[in-house]
Amino acid sequence: MYHIQAIASDARKRLGAIRRMSHMLDDKSIMRAYKAFVRSKIEYGSLAYWGAAESHLKKLDRIQESAVALLRNPDPSLLPPSLESRREQAAIGFTCKLLDGRGRGMARTLTPEFDDPSAPKPRRSARLAAARPQHLHQLRPVHLPPSSLATFKRCYRARIPGIWNDLRHPALQQQHIQEYLPLKRQLHTHGR
Repeated sequence: MYHIQAIASDARKRLGAIRRMSHMLDDKSIMRAYKAFVRSKIEYGSLAYWGAAESHLKKLDRIQESAVALLRNPDPSLLPPSLESRREQAAIGFTCKLLDGRGRGMARTLTPEFDDPSAPKPRRSARLAAARPQHLHQLRPVHLPPSSLATFKRCYRARIPGIWNDLRHPALQQQHIQEYLPLKRQLHTHGR
């Protein structure tokens, strides 16, 4: 994907500038500079390329690994979360905006639908759902035929129901989605 290659190239240049002056910075300042100048570049529009092949996304992960390698005494509190978890958090935030009716233009077509709890479920789906903790506002999963493109299985529309419906998912824990769900009237009206 050319977009990711261009982002990775620019991010490597920015990280190179931080590397050249890293001898004058402490670990906290290095991470602050990385987050401000490099990670912001990597994450801008990350939902647009969230469905890219794993090999392309690894290019961005390597840049973050290089930034962590600059640290002299890597303190666990300074280490940034993985870029994949940051993309998942961005997807949860985007989903909340869509469900609140704040999507604009073509983004409105991405608004996920709530699952009808009274609808009968196939046996296999019912067993899988019983194994996971449930909340009141489950999103309807996108069912794909086995011959579907692998790219679509990695995109926002296909992945967000799995993240949203799993209360144990780290992205939900970091976004405090359990606190969000009961407070939003919009969700209650959509869920009926």
